[in-house]
Amino acid sequence: MGKSKKLKKYKAPDAKFLVVIDPWPAGQAGHPAFIDNVAAWFEFMLKDDHPGETVRTVYTQGTHNNIIVELSESVNIQPYIGVHAHQSFLKPPYEATEAVSYIYEYDYEMQNDPTRRSWTARYPSSYDISIFPFKANYPIPTPAPLPPIHINYVKRPRVMVPSLKIFVSDHPEVFSFF
Repeated sequence: MGKSKKLKKYKAPDAKFLVVIDPWPAGQAGHPAFIDNVAAWFEFMLKDDHPGETVRTVYTQGTHNNIIVELSESVNIQPYIGVHAHQSFLKPPYEATEAVSYIYEYDYEMQNDPTRRSWTARYPSSYDISIFPFKANYPIPTPAPLPPIHINYVKRPRVMVPSLKIFVSDHPEVFSFF
């Protein structure tokens, strides 16, 4: 029997990383205006629990519209993981959409720095959050389904399966679990 190869694990820097599938707004993920719009969306999303928090970096790839958003280490990202329905945080007439964004935690421990995985780092330049069509309060996201299996850079829940102990006796009528 061969030895199993231990997977290399990477230590995350002093930052938090979120994967956004189908981000608001729809558009060209690498365009500077898109990066500023994402930064404004996150600043609005975080304003109640983390006032003044801004996006450090938005990572993009040219092959799809998913993005990775880097925030400071002080942000508790758990409340933001889930399904973000655009109609729940946009004012009229922009809320007339069925679009949703899915936010998950990036698996830094297994994936390493996004730039080492062909992601391009992009930085917000300048934006005024007051001009965006956001409602007064950001809603709590609903729970997200597991991400598609091909999106392997998302931290997946670790499910512990209890071991099942079976007692087998010499008597076929005795068969028990414990």
